[in-house]
Amino acid sequence: MVRSAAQDLAFEVKIKKLEHVPKEHGLLHGSAVDPYVLVEYAGQPYKTHVVKNHKTGDRDFEDETFLIPIRDNSVGVMMFSVWDWHRLGKNEVIGRFEIDRATIANMITEGKDKSYPHKSTLKTLKGDTVVGQDGSNSQLSVDIAVVEDLPKELAKSGTKATPGQNVLKKGDATSAKSFEHGNQI
Repeated sequence: MVRSAAQDLAFEVKIKKLEHVPKEHGLLHGSAVDPYVLVEYAGQPYKTHVVKNHKTGDRDFEDETFLIPIRDNSVGVMMFSVWDWHRLGKNEVIGRFEIDRATIANMITEGKDKSYPHKSTLKTLKGDTVVGQDGSNSQLSVDIAVVEDLPKELAKSGTKATPGQNVLKKGDATSAKSFEHGNQI
């Protein structure tokens, strides 16, 4: 049974860590990968900050957290894509993964007070596995929970959450962090 939006439920999505970061390709071959994560659910995008200037190793997103309202009939795929930010030129997709409708529906049905950690291997748009500099598969770690007690501006029936309105600082369930408007997605 999928709960009603009137119960003020949301997904709390924490972006944890990008492991086994691949090398930069193209014109800037050999430079650092400056990743950010784009989460898409129910037609709404949610974007993390860019982790800049790391030449090697994993990238920690410091549990950057999004509250994504669960609306009636919003059971769908949740897509995670990792992008490489470029100061000049177009940002590039590194890889992505999705959480399917059945898993999303199960999370909503089981309700609050349960965490769903995911550590998924990134795939290219062609379906190939993304391989890191160390030869291991690139992986993104996220935690997802269903929570109640949304901030009032997110819980209003019929109100869509906008990117940035629902990006929360680590450990702070009510403050908002501004959305980086100027960056290409």
